[in-house]
Amino acid sequence: MGWAGWAARSACCWRSCSGSTSPDSSSSLGRSWSRSTRSGRGPAAAPSAASGNGLASGRTPPIPRKSPRAPETFRSTPSLRAPSRTRTARALPGPGRQPRRRSPPPLLPSHAPRPRGNPAKAEEPLATAVAFLRPPSPPGRPVPLFRPAAVLALVLAFATAAVAQEEGAPLVLVNGDTEVRSLGFEAVDGSLTLDPAALELQIATSAPSFCETAFLRCFGLGQPKPHPFNPIELQKDVVRLERYYERNGFPRALVDYSVELDTSRNDTRVTFQIAEGPPLVLEQVEFGKPGATPIADRLAPDLREDWNGFARSLVLEEGQRLTEFSLIELQNRARQWLRRRGYARADVGYESFLDSTGLAATVRLKVLPGPRTVYDEVRIERVDSLGQAAISDAVILREMPFRIGDTFDAQDLAVGQRELFALGVFQLATVDVLPESPPYDSTATVVIRVREAPLKVVRGFGGYFTEGGITLRSEATHRNAFGGARQATLAAEARTGILDQSSVADGLYDYRASLALRQPYMFSRALSFTVTPAARRRNDEIERAESVSLTNTLLYTRKPLQTAGLAASVQARRVDAFRSGASGFLDLGSVTEELAVTTSAVGLDVTAGFVDDPIQPRRGVLLRPSARVSVPGLSDFDYNRGALSVTGFYPLGERTGITAKASGGVFSTRGDTDLADPATYILLRDQYFYAGGANDVRGWAVTQLGPKLINFRMEEIQLEDGTRDSVTTVTGYVGLGGRAKAAGSLQLNLPFLLGPQWGSSLFLDAGIVSPATDPELDGAFGVSPATEAFEDILADEGGLRYSAGAGIQYLTPVGFIGVAVGLKLNPSYLDLRDPETLLCGPEALRTPIAGGGGALECDAGFRQAAANGESFDFESVETPSLSFLGLFDLGVPARVFQLQFTFGQSF
Repeated sequence: MGWAGWAARSACCWRSCSGSTSPDSSSSLGRSWSRSTRSGRGPAAAPSAASGNGLASGRTPPIPRKSPRAPETFRSTPSLRAPSRTRTARALPGPGRQPRRRSPPPLLPSHAPRPRGNPAKAEEPLATAVAFLRPPSPPGRPVPLFRPAAVLALVLAFATAAVAQEEGAPLVLVNGDTEVRSLGFEAVDGSLTLDPAALELQIATSAPSFCETAFLRCFGLGQPKPHPFNPIELQKDVVRLERYYERNGFPRALVDYSVELDTSRNDTRVTFQIAEGPPLVLEQVEFGKPGATPIADRLAPDLREDWNGFARSLVLEEGQRLTEFSLIELQNRARQWLRRRGYARADVGYESFLDSTGLAATVRLKVLPGPRTVYDEVRIERVDSLGQAAISDAVILREMPFRIGDTFDAQDLAVGQRELFALGVFQLATVDVLPESPPYDSTATVVIRVREAPLKVVRGFGGYFTEGGITLRSEATHRNAFGGARQATLAAEARTGILDQSSVADGLYDYRASLALRQPYMFSRALSFTVTPAARRRNDEIERAESVSLTNTLLYTRKPLQTAGLAASVQARRVDAFRSGASGFLDLGSVTEELAVTTSAVGLDVTAGFVDDPIQPRRGVLLRPSARVSVPGLSDFDYNRGALSVTGFYPLGERTGITAKASGGVFSTRGDTDLADPATYILLRDQYFYAGGANDVRGWAVTQLGPKLINFRMEEIQLEDGTRDSVTTVTGYVGLGGRAKAAGSLQLNLPFLLGPQWGSSLFLDAGIVSPATDPELDGAFGVSPATEAFEDILADEGGLRYSAGAGIQYLTPVGFIGVAVGLKLNPSYLDLRDPETLLCGPEALRTPIAGGGGALECDAGFRQAAANGESFDFESVETPSLSFLGLFDLGVPARVFQLQFTFGQSF
């Protein structure tokens, strides 16, 4: 023990002997709200009259006092844990139980000042200690030497304690300004069955999130909102959690808490400790009382066998944990089964009976089918229509999947409501049975209530992603342009290239404008027809072109995520061959400045989704096959294109799951169409397959996985003497495009510690692209050993490539913010090399252009070696390394990492 510790212990002993504690400064606060561990319920006693803590009745029972012995640490610990050498907040006595009588500790001397304010300040307890250690001495009497020595020891001890004992202070020091710094949940034995995020929603005690603390303070955006520590509310939270566990099938769950106080910050760390106990299990499902008429005998003869099969299916639920939700689900399943088969007024109740252990239950469903009903009448009620009945009754009735006289089916009501919303002209649409009908009536009157939405709507969207920069979209829609709920939508989209990280020459941009005219009803409510004229101007990773098109689409919709669309389109396009990707590596001597092409194709796009939630699926499979064939005689080129995408979802927990995705496609030509021709290759670049990007194989940029070429071209610059000269401009790599592609992704979705709106993921991606053509470099660079060697390198760029990485997502009111980092596991030769260094050589070896303002000749790389008919040492091209703030080399190739950032809606 050091001298400081000895001094502190001496001070405690002195305070015990001299009377250092007043009734107001005792630990009564901590005891007045602590959990009752001796009330008969064990450690999970609730703050109610039944628990005997005296709070529910408004009376505070006598508070037992602790002995003044100093504890080793100061921490409130729950009674659910094993005994430890810690200070435990003492419980209140239960009803009929008297507190243990102990002699009160001696009081502070009347002249000693009482500690006030923040108890973490060392000056106040130090002043108190000095006051009672040195009482007034009679005049003329010398002060004993041991008292100044004790005061000096206390000064040093309290100075040490102010630093060393910031945390672990007794809970009696809690005041009105104390806040909650962190909040957690832990299981006493094993792991928690219920999601901690769901538990946090049940309680009033809260803690600041990451954005409320570090983010706001780092960026100076203000102080986080307060999260006060309320001892009374903490006890109520215990009751809330126990009742929540009881509703979720844990009738014997015990909840306690642990609180750690940090006096230097005046905040606490709260941890709820939960002993879930055994679950309540569904033992048996019964229908009606024993000896009563079987339910099947009260149904129509054609439904009796089906009902018996349904009843047997409920046996599969036996042995599962019984919760309030599962009870309601059993009730709703039986009621919905009857309503789907004509029993519009079926009523199902339930009773539950516990066995002697209280851990097994028998559920009895009380079923009253009522009469079998048919549709008799349909009423339409308009509620505060803003459009003043612009949508006729005939339009509403045609969306209903039933007719008068059909047997009632509750599914018809849901389908009709969904179809009304799909028209896009209603803010409110409900379809239900008239509730005032007598329970014995065999006819059903359907009431449709609608409220029309504003007919003219203007909307705007925005976003950002790494390869496209800032993206914008605006729409102007008339929801009843030509009557009959026909819609006209004028849309404009833009990938601006602002703040993008692409390697497109002259800056990336992609502008689109379209006018979509939709007829929602084509001979059937499941068929709709849309005609869309559009225009596009683009300069992206694929080409620099302008186009106009006309597309006609006949769409069949069975249900959400189950559609099939037949499209016929014609497109006229002009392509700038010399400024499109890969043009520098092609022999374009016979190509004019611009190429024009007309294509006409017929396509089929299918979406087949079998998922639990169409908006945010967590379980199921989603398939998207597509096929497109050019129309002979109406298209300049003949080709076929097919693709398939399959996505699977499987949950592992409340907020964890696996997402697996596989995609692929094949492109082929027919007749005289030959991709070996440079002009044909350039004009069909928008039909090839590419890999890489945030939505494909992460670890590679868009179009960068697989065969690629250096994107460069010759530009003229003006020299200082007024003459002009040519300079080589290199912007990066460009994907060659593929005849075939296969890609896959396996992603583990996980929660993130910063809150329920945060998510994280770990992924493993792979992909392979078969080149659309084998470029002959002899025409562009001449015949040389360097050219032959580079062709071999391009041939090796194919093959299966892997990447792995991690990402973080945050949900904002305007969309997701996502950051992902991909690592190339088996990069190719070109993946690791800088394209300008490979083509033109290192800057230190290149010749400056006289009067060119720092421009350099392209005379120290592959291009110069090929022009000279020489060989080139490709292995001599250095691989750029990753450095830390430019200070030292980390020894990792810089180009193996790919950072992708997305925000909002991107196009």
